This record gives sequence, structure tokens and C-alpha cells, in this order.
Amino acid sequence: MPEGHPLKYRELVEVLNAFGVVESRTGRGSRRMLYKADVEGLKQSYPIHPHSEHAEIHTHIIRAVLRRFKIPEESFWNRC
Repeated sequence: MPEGHPLKYRELVEVLNAFGVVESRTGRGSRRMLYKADVEGLKQSYPIHPHSEHAEIHTHIIRAVLRRFKIPEESFWNRC
């Protein structure tokens, strides 16, 4: 399994965009929602709370996002 490393929030969102994941602000502080439509057209979502665009997101959170959206870790880390 590839080794991961922390990413800045903005970098994370840019890589996730390549896999069809989009970001939405929920309107309350720094809360954000990440969304991806699955094959049946249903939306999968994951809440994330960065304090800024440059906040560092740790690998355990990144791996949780990848599991939720069924993104292979190897493919994700190869794009970073």
C-alpha cells in the first residue's frame, strides 16, 4: 500500500476533483462538504472541517475520504 503524507486542504480538493469529487461550503464557518455522485445517481458525502484553505489534512482523514468515495489509494497518491 502506498505511503501517504499530509496535504494542504486546497491540494486535497484539487486531486479529488480528478476523481469526480466536488466541494461545497455549508455556510457555517469553515465547514465544508465533499460530494460525489455514484453510479445510481445517489450522492455520497463526507464532512470536513479545515480551518483555512492552507490547513493541513492528516493522512487518517484523507484515507477516510478515499474509503467513503471508493477511490483506490494507489491512484490517489500517484496524482499527488
